[in-house]
Formats: sequence, C-alpha cells, structure tokens
Amino acid sequence: MQSPPTAAKVSVKNGCVWALDACAWANAEGLFTDALGTLDLCAPASRAEIAYWLAHFDVGTSASSLTEGSFEGLGYLLYTPENAEKNMPLLVYLPGGHGKGSDLSVLTTTDGFPQYLADGLLGEVPAYVLIPQLPANEKGWLSSAGTVMALIDTICEEKTIDRSRIALTGHSMGGTGTWDLALAYPDIFSRIAPMSGSIKTTADTLKTFDTTSAWINGLYGNHLLYEVYDAKKEGDVVTGGTMRFYLYNLNSGTDYTLGNDKIEGTVWNDQIFLCDKAGNAELRSLQDPMIVTKEFKLPNALLGNISTSARLVLAVGKNLAFATDGEGSQVKIILMNSEWKELTSFTVN
Repeated sequence: MQSPPTAAKVSVKNGCVWALDACAWANAEGLFTDALGTLDLCAPASRAEIAYWLAHFDVGTSASSLTEGSFEGLGYLLYTPENAEKNMPLLVYLPGGHGKGSDLSVLTTTDGFPQYLADGLLGEVPAYVLIPQLPANEKGWLSSAGTVMALIDTICEEKTIDRSRIALTGHSMGGTGTWDLALAYPDIFSRIAPMSGSIKTTADTLKTFDTTSAWINGLYGNHLLYEVYDAKKEGDVVTGGTMRFYLYNLNSGTDYTLGNDKIEGTVWNDQIFLCDKAGNAELRSLQDPMIVTKEFKLPNALLGNISTSARLVLAVGKNLAFATDGEGSQVKIILMNSEWKELTSFTVN
C-alpha cells in the first residue's frame, strides 16, 4: 500500500478533518470520487475496489484452511488448524437464517464469525470448526438435526476428534438451533453458547439442563450484563431453579447481583431493565446498579396467554421489543415506546 499523498488537493464533505490524510490517499487511488473531484465519504465504491485495497493491508492475519464439503445433501465448511493433530476439540457453529441455501459462499459474506474465520482475522484457532449450511426449504435447525449429528459423527471419526470436547454455538436461528440440538442430544456437547436464540423454560427443558448455566446478555460500554440459572433438584429430578442477573464492570472489576427470579433483562436508555414472570419490572442505574430508580407493572399486552411474561426483550433505539407467547407455536412481537404505548406488533411462527 502506498503512503497517503501529502500534497493532494482534495475537499471533504460528509467527513471529518482528522480523516483528511486517509481521504487524500483514497482520492489519489480513485476511490469515492465524484465528477467535481470532491471526496464524498458516503459515496459508493465498487466491491472490487474495496476488496483489492483491503487485501493490501497487513493486519497480522493468519492463513485459513477452510474447505467446502457436502454430506447427505447438507453443505458445510470445515476449518482445519495449521498444526492439526489427533484428539483436538471440535466447535460446531450454526449460522442464522441469512446463511440458508446451497451457496456456501453466503456463509462467509452474511455472518461475522465464518467471515472472520475465513479471512484469518481470528488468528490460529486451536480446534476444528464445523459450519453446516441449513437448506433453504428448512424452517429451523431441528428439522435437520439428524443429518447434522451424523455429519458431526463423521467428522469426529475422520479427524479423530476428542469427543469430550465438542462445543456447540450459533447465532439467531442458529442460537435457537443450539438450544434445540443440545436438548435433543444432551450427552454429545461438552458446552454450548447460544447467541440471540430462544428457548421455552418448560419442565422438560429444566430436567435436561440440570446444572448451572450462564448466558451473556450483552456488552454495554464497560458493563457486561449476564444471567445465571441455578437448577434446584430433589434427588435426580429438577423441580425448578433460580435465575439471577449480574452486571460486571470491566474497569473496576466489580460484580453486581441484580436480584433473583428475573427472567428477562437488557440495557435500555442507559438503564438496566429487568422483569419477572408476573410482569413486575424495574429500572436500575447503569452507573450504580444497586439503585432501583423505578418499579412498575408491565402492560397486560406483554403478559402473553400462558401465564408467562415476555420471553425475550431487546432494546431497539429508545424503544423495547418484546417476544410474547402467541397462539400455538406462534410468537407475538410487540414494540413499546418509553411511555409504554404499543407502537406496532406482528406474529411469527
């Protein structure tokens, strides 16, 4: 990559003064220019140009060994470590709905983890990584669970995987698939990390996940919000449990306990929102989590039809989106504003 020219005459719009050197270099290379010779940071450049110049940056990446394969009609990508040996762990990643289809290149262009893995931005990963692709006609990973599990077994045999170290993760539809496959095959996976997936906390679910489980809710500035479920057992039978939310300050190293029996939580408008099954909600200060700034009852529209409150809550700008129980297997999404007025709602299967 050549150095940014210092003598180039360029005017900048939609940009910042501190970016002038980088803008001048881009202008000299023919990127982001218009007919008047003005550099517009919001103007489009061709993907070919962007890809070419990104390829000339040395960001310390490592070479990737990501190969394509097919198993009983299921396409997949397999990452092989540079110094692969026997008895290595296996990480299985289930992509979200945007990765469905038969074109494996979609997996590395629509999903962050496979893309970073393919580009070498994660460095050398000391494990095999299997990324199956859900066929376009399937609604979720559970419908292809048998094929996925057979593929995992085949990879384990071929690569001599340590079967005590098979981990499962996924995002969005893949996060839900992570829950579903772990429930269907609880003895296969040593650990799971569902991301943005959903699960119903039924009695059968609790019996399967009969140990302490932790979920990362999200990172908000220097605050990490997470939740821990401690199962309560009578003999070998899970009879219930307690959900606790925690806030960890990355700067101070302080861990705050945010109360028991809260089933949902998120950070919203610089405050911590928490609610329980009965719809009892509270707001806490993000800077001082031990201070409850407001207590209130959720509107009836959010309480669902099966004596549960919202199963999922997500901050969307200044609003909150809730997923509540609908009819049958349906889920109703409701968007509420800060005044607790319903903005819109829709139902999904």
